Amino acid sequence: MNKIFLFMNKIYKYLFEKYLFYSRIHAEKKNIKKKKNLINKVNLTDEQVLEVDKLWLENYGKKIPKDWHRLYTSYTGKFDKNYFPEILFTANILNKLNPRDIKRFFSDKTLAQYFYSSLDEKKYKVVKNYVYNCNGFYYDETGVITYEKTIEILQNIGEVIIKPTLDTCSGIGVALLNIKDGIDIISGKNIKQIFEEYNKNFAIQEKIIQHEDFAKLNPSSVNTIRLHTYICDGKVYSTPLLLRVGRANSVVDNFHAGGIGVGITKDGYLMREGFKEYGESFLKHPDTGIVFEKYHLPKIPEMIDFTIKYHYRIPHIGVIAWDLTVDNDNRIVIIETNISCPGIWLPQMITGESFFGENTKKMIRMLNENKK
Repeated sequence: MNKIFLFMNKIYKYLFEKYLFYSRIHAEKKNIKKKKNLINKVNLTDEQVLEVDKLWLENYGKKIPKDWHRLYTSYTGKFDKNYFPEILFTANILNKLNPRDIKRFFSDKTLAQYFYSSLDEKKYKVVKNYVYNCNGFYYDETGVITYEKTIEILQNIGEVIIKPTLDTCSGIGVALLNIKDGIDIISGKNIKQIFEEYNKNFAIQEKIIQHEDFAKLNPSSVNTIRLHTYICDGKVYSTPLLLRVGRANSVVDNFHAGGIGVGITKDGYLMREGFKEYGESFLKHPDTGIVFEKYHLPKIPEMIDFTIKYHYRIPHIGVIAWDLTVDNDNRIVIIETNISCPGIWLPQMITGESFFGENTKKMIRMLNENKK
């Protein structure tokens, strides 16, 4: 009986993985169709096509469509044969790097406070959760609390951020609240109504007061550094990084929510141009007028060192997308990590640099390993 159960479970897992694979393929094809106008602006030279074909034939055994290379090139004008197509990452090797059963647990954004409990509080800060809901249970810093206690804590909490903690990305569901006498004076809703909208798996967090060099770019949003780390051959590497900055009166800086992405060097200087999702470019922030090129942000080398060091704490996860900023006390703030869908398209598009760099050949070969 146990053998039958294990066999059936194996078949179920296989079919479910196939379903996820084709769902991701469909989603990525749909996404890239939306950017056909950008792709059509770029014609690769014969030499560039040969470079890409040679790389993939030698390491993958076949050629690949050049749409993603053309798309990434369309933003900065920079071509790199090592660009890695998002469709092959998301639909193929992501599940090997971040196994589904494991990443489901680590994706809960309320767990950050436990992973970083030993941080030097003079140098680092984890966003504080005043209260949070985890699978229907309410918690504060002391542990499980009642629904009534949760309402009491929030009764006159003032300005806070509410966000979903599972199965979310791109700033969806993130909102600013200002609670007085149990009412959010921004929306006019009471706490109970807000809780009903979010149902479960959400957190109510402190509003970060960011460092003045971050705030100058756009004061209404917490502007964050998006930084990825990944594991290859038992070592953690850092990828090209970028700043995400919001627009006037927006609480979030996310790309899908109208934010602007600007490449940033590893010593903290912004690159020349910022970009919106569909290729609109800016030499300066359209609302604050801050010129991007050579604008300096603090603590970037320390952020890179920190993320590499802490990635080793969860070696079962192969790729992590980190969102960080610096607060008004000059501390690095860990906003959140994205393990469920750490897309690799954004840094390649915004910086003009390949995601895996020197390890591209090894990651291409992993595609064949995953197939087997």
